[in-house]
Amino acid sequence: MSPRTFLATATFFFAILNWVKIPFYWYAGLFDFTLIRQVLWLLPLVPVGVLIGRWMVLRVSKAAYERFILAILAASAVLLLVT
Repeated sequence: MSPRTFLATATFFFAILNWVKIPFYWYAGLFDFTLIRQVLWLLPLVPVGVLIGRWMVLRVSKAAYERFILAILAASAVLLLVT
């Protein structure tokens, strides 16, 4: 799978997953609007992250990208097992 296809699929998957969780969080009373207001200043950084991600996908080789993804997945697995 090409890096662009992988990123597009992962982005779409997590966007849908997060939108599906909203009604359940609301029903459980887990929304903290004070916290949301505190982190609202981070919203302008989203386009910066998109541009950095696009730059990486267009410039990094597929082999290097796959090694990076595997390293991140391995680190995530270790963190999930430890905590």
